[in-house]
Amino acid sequence: MLLPLAAVFVAAGQMHMSVRTRVVNFFIIFASFQAVVAIIESELGPEAPWRTNNNYRGLDMTSPLLPTLQRVEGTFGHPLILSLVLLVAMGFLASRFGWLPLALRGPLGMLLLAGVVLSGTRSAAAMGLVLMLLIVVSESSTPRYLLVTSGVLVASPFIFESSYMQQVVGRLTTSGSVSHRLESWDAFGKLIFEQPFMQVLLGNGLDSTARLFDEGLLQSSTFTVIDNQIVTALAHGGIVAILLLVGLMLVAILRADLRDLPAVVIIASQFFLFDLSTWPATTVLMALALAWGLNPRTEIGGANTWSRRLTPAAIQDADRGWGPTSRHDSLKKDKWEVD
Repeated sequence: MLLPLAAVFVAAGQMHMSVRTRVVNFFIIFASFQAVVAIIESELGPEAPWRTNNNYRGLDMTSPLLPTLQRVEGTFGHPLILSLVLLVAMGFLASRFGWLPLALRGPLGMLLLAGVVLSGTRSAAAMGLVLMLLIVVSESSTPRYLLVTSGVLVASPFIFESSYMQQVVGRLTTSGSVSHRLESWDAFGKLIFEQPFMQVLLGNGLDSTARLFDEGLLQSSTFTVIDNQIVTALAHGGIVAILLLVGLMLVAILRADLRDLPAVVIIASQFFLFDLSTWPATTVLMALALAWGLNPRTEIGGANTWSRRLTPAAIQDADRGWGPTSRHDSLKKDKWEVD
């Protein structure tokens, strides 16, 4: 997987801003399709033809958010991957990246949020609510009051029904997934202090997870997945891999322009919840976030400049179809000014 990852990283970093915009538009449309698939899957349940059999992985498919339903996974084979894809798309909507009409962003945001909730991923649902609020705040054409009212009406039965809240809190405090992720930090200490120096420095290789579980260096549960990208990097590549991965991500967050920043932060937040590098879809997303964060490309008169410096008026012009993020690069460049 390392060669495809490197190829995606290099190719994504060299994309012109107009190409990035097309990629973002396609990604939002693809994620919206996955949200529709998730809604259909919630109705069909285990009979959905694209659904995988998760029993062999020991994954409890009962939704911790909607206990009467099972978690959905779209066509990705895992609820966490589905929720991450939908969150990244919501991040692009919140940052107003792309050529999609403003009037579509609010409804698409609600569709994506519905898919996130149906995935049953609690942390993703919390992030989705924040992103939906950002989409509403940034929205200028769809009536905000309509969006806010719709959101309150949808959420109010879950917020005010005490039995539901007690059930959610109870499942959270007794959840094996929460304790499993907390125990991963104990494994971090074991990997540092209970291994030979060279394994600590350079790791044990990509196929070492099962052996490390057998040796008692990782979590003690029967669920043999680390669910922590930082610990996974330490196990596979040692301290060198951690410094490289965390360092690149921090620089990407600091350098990313405003339209890439939400997606980069969302990917970084998953380091503490999921092994991104063990699934092809999340590996590609991680490479894309790193490449775009490390290579901000907002062309103004042919020069690369961070779009964090663009004025709000310039961003609004881009949403109307003008500026270097659109097909009208050669027109009205005088509207793009730097503070």
